Amino acid sequence: MKGSILKRTGPQGPTYRVRVELPRDEQGHRRQRSYTYATRREAERELARLVREIDTGQFADPQRLTVGEYLERWLHDAAKHNLGRRSYARYEGIVRLHLAPTIGGIALAKLRGLHLQGLYRRLQDGGMTAAGIHKVQACAHSAFGQAVRWQMLAFNPADAVTLPKVTRTPVRVLSEAETARLLRAAQVPDPQQRTRLFTPLVVVVATGLRRGELLGLRWCDIDLAGGALSVVQTVAQDGHGVYVGTPKTAASRRRVTLPPFAVAALRTHRASQDEQRLAAGESWRSGDFVFAAVGGGPWEPSNFARSFRALLAKTASEADDGTKIPALACRFHDLRHTHASQLLRLGVHAKVVSERLGHANIGITMNLYAHVMEGLQEDAAQRWDEAMSSAWSATESGA
Repeated sequence: MKGSILKRTGPQGPTYRVRVELPRDEQGHRRQRSYTYATRREAERELARLVREIDTGQFADPQRLTVGEYLERWLHDAAKHNLGRRSYARYEGIVRLHLAPTIGGIALAKLRGLHLQGLYRRLQDGGMTAAGIHKVQACAHSAFGQAVRWQMLAFNPADAVTLPKVTRTPVRVLSEAETARLLRAAQVPDPQQRTRLFTPLVVVVATGLRRGELLGLRWCDIDLAGGALSVVQTVAQDGHGVYVGTPKTAASRRRVTLPPFAVAALRTHRASQDEQRLAAGESWRSGDFVFAAVGGGPWEPSNFARSFRALLAKTASEADDGTKIPALACRFHDLRHTHASQLLRLGVHAKVVSERLGHANIGITMNLYAHVMEGLQEDAAQRWDEAMSSAWSATESGA
C-alpha cells in the first residue's frame, strides 16, 4: 500500500489526511509522509500525484528539500513555462546570484520571513538599491508562492518581510521646443544615415511607443495610406541575444494613429532603407523591420540605447549671446512620458492617451500623470469661472 486517505472531523469541518510510503532509508527503516487537504477531491488528486512522483523517482520531500534544490525545481518546472523569456532570465539570475548562495542551504520547510529579511538587509548593506531589492523580493514571492500551491509550504515567507522604500526616478518631460531640438540633432548630414535615428524618435514622440514595441515594428504593421501603425510584436534582448517577443499586455496590442509629420518621416525613411537594401543585395538580413540594424535584421536594444545616449550629447549648443546650452538629459523612456504629457496639456482626453500608450486601464494613466492632471484641473476651473462670469454678466444686463 503506497498511500491512503483518512477523513478527520474537527471544529472547522472535515479534513482529509493523505499518507504515502517512501522508499526505505539506508538503514532499511520505514518512511512515511502525511499531508492534509480541505476536500476529498483535492486529497485524491494529490495522492495520485505523490504516488506517481515516488514511483518515477521525482518525489521531492519538503522535509528534506533545501531552498536551493527547490528553487532549481521551480525554475525548471514552473518559471520556465509561465514567464516570458526576459522575465525568466531575470529570475534565474536572481536565484543564481542572490537567493541560492545565501539561503539555498536552509531546509525549505524551515524557511521563514526572517531569513529573507536578513538577506535583504545584507543586500542593502552591500550597496543594492531599494529598487533592486524589490526585484529580488518579487522573484522570492513568486517562487515560494508556488511552493504554497504545491503544498510544500504552509505559507509564503516572502509575505512576512518589510522592504525599503523605493525612490522613484523623476520623470523628465521634454517641452515642444526641446523635442524639436532633439529631432534636429538626429538629422545627420549623411543622406544614407539621416533617417536612421531621426525617424524612430519621431515615431516615439508622436505615439508613445515603448522601445521594444518601436524596434519590433515591421513594414507590414505600418499603414502609411491610413496613417496608423499596429503594435503586434516586440524586440527584446537577454543574455542569450536578441529575440522577437509579444507585447507586454493584451492592451499593448493596439492600433495607433500617426500624425502627418510622422507619416512623412516614415515615407522618407522607407525610401532610404530601400536604397540600402538594394545596395546590400543578398547580404541584407530579412525580417521586414522598420528600424533595422545595419545590414537588416533586428536592431539590438542595447546598441539602440547607446546611439540614443550619443545623440543626447549632440544636443548641446550655444545661444546667440554666447550662453552655453547644456545637452538634454533624459532617458529614452521619458520620450513616452513626453508624448503623454504633451497630449494631456493640449486637452486630449485621458482615455485616448491611455489607449495610445497601451495601458490596461485609464487609472494607470491617471496615476502616472497626476502632476499633469493637476494643472489641467486648475485650467478647467479657470475656464468654468470665465464662462460662468460671462453668463452671469449677461443675466445682469438683461435684468
